Amino acid sequence: MTGKKTLGGWTKLAINIVTPVLALAVLFTALEVWARVKYYKGSIRQKGVLSRGREYTPRKITPVRIVCLGSSPTHGGGNIQDDETYPFYLEGLLSRQLGSGHVEVINSGLAARTTEYQRDFIKERIGDQELDIIVWDSLNTHFYPFFPGDIDVEKVITENGKVKNVYLWHKMSITDIMHVFLSEHSYFYVRLREKLLKMSGGDLNKYYAERKDYVQDVSENKHYKAESEQERDGALTLFLNRYYSAVEDVILSSRSHGVDLVLLIPPYPFFHQELTEDINVYRPKQYYNLVCEKAKQCLIRLARQYDLLVIDADEGFLKRGRSRDLFMDATHMSINGNHVMAEIIAAEMAPYINKNRR
Repeated sequence: MTGKKTLGGWTKLAINIVTPVLALAVLFTALEVWARVKYYKGSIRQKGVLSRGREYTPRKITPVRIVCLGSSPTHGGGNIQDDETYPFYLEGLLSRQLGSGHVEVINSGLAARTTEYQRDFIKERIGDQELDIIVWDSLNTHFYPFFPGDIDVEKVITENGKVKNVYLWHKMSITDIMHVFLSEHSYFYVRLREKLLKMSGGDLNKYYAERKDYVQDVSENKHYKAESEQERDGALTLFLNRYYSAVEDVILSSRSHGVDLVLLIPPYPFFHQELTEDINVYRPKQYYNLVCEKAKQCLIRLARQYDLLVIDADEGFLKRGRSRDLFMDATHMSINGNHVMAEIIAAEMAPYINKNRR
């Protein structure tokens, strides 16, 4: 009899402990969901950088939602306006072919961001919204260190890699550690602290910078002094291996979330020598062209392995009569160039959507 009472006492004690813990967990989860929905609109957007086009929410408004990811040519360089980028034109073309209101195309270009950065950006956000297709141009920025004129690739090639934070946990108190953890993972916590600081007249800039005492930047960048063609080719091999690995990681992440990934090969940069020399003669002379061709083969190999659509916009530009008026500068397309880019993509995307997303 005493044993039963003792057992009952332990049960009540457990219930008294577990019930408020569960209640707090449910409350915090509800607040976290509310904060994400209210404040974190359009998760595959670059926070703190000008985003193109209309705002959007995690829930899609059309049967098919497409995000165009890439570097500055996707975002739109120079004086290109929101309604002059190829993602904007692409939505119009697909709407005419598939029906009005069937497709939404979102511009999420990430100017001057490496492939590893874009990989992490996608992986961290892909589960936060309803999304059907990612069209990804990953080539230009990754291989920019080989770009002629901007850097002497025969002397120094910079591996433009990711910079990560390393937290100095031994310098932190338990309160500091909890603050860092919640700041990294809880939208509600971040927004609550912002509100409280504003109400008390606190310094928001100091709030955002206060972790610097506990963080040191560890750069993964390396410099290759290429004194010979053999050394330069060796550096390119390292770049290609990094590229292949990052793209494959995005493929697997997209597949795990039920999102289709379309690999986009952009038009190669327009160099002024093309005005005076036949491109079929000029291109093979460029080391940058060799770089792009090898990267292109990486994409084709991965596409065959994972049964993905690859859109070769460079080939499309050549077939349409690649010319100076399609480019604003070496790497950024003009309004006409963005029109052509959208037409090339739409020609392959419309039947793809009909087959896979109807």
